[in-house]
Amino acid sequence: MNVQSEGQQQHISTMGQEVPLSTLQVRLDTDPILENLEIYLRGASYVTHENDEGNLETKRIKIGTPLANDEGVQSLLNWVRLTLNPSIVQGNIKSFDNHLMLVKYFRLRLAEYILLNLHNWAIKEEHYAGLVDVITNMISLFLSRLINNKERDSYTNTLQSVETTRSQEGQPGRKFSLFGRRGGQ
Repeated sequence: MNVQSEGQQQHISTMGQEVPLSTLQVRLDTDPILENLEIYLRGASYVTHENDEGNLETKRIKIGTPLANDEGVQSLLNWVRLTLNPSIVQGNIKSFDNHLMLVKYFRLRLAEYILLNLHNWAIKEEHYAGLVDVITNMISLFLSRLINNKERDSYTNTLQSVETTRSQEGQPGRKFSLFGRRGGQ
């Protein structure tokens, strides 16, 4: 995968095709999900305000008690990032039963990981079950995209849609297929 800028519009080149970045970015970019988890763990929120120059600024503010210390937050984010990332979302889970088995295994390992580090990460025992639930639910929803290869099917539909749009826009000699350029190139 290769990201390129063309004027103001960024494109991503995948499997021999250039697709507007915004098209695939929503599907592949896991950073917003991880940022939401970090905000939750830190007991924070984002606020947008106007600065002295009249520009909008967004900053993170503390609105509650952090659920873990800095080491705990970073350790949990790193551990979750190993499952929640652009490479994983391109995988395939053959059935809903396989999905449930993976989520069950993830939950068990996550619960053990947090339990072993409760005191090192300053996690209160009353927050333990909630942390396991929130993170497991997030992972379960994320991994559900992979059941029966539906995420890849969706990519194919997106790429075909972009190809059709380009053909209709009349860009002669620059037709693309899922397997690379065709027609005049």
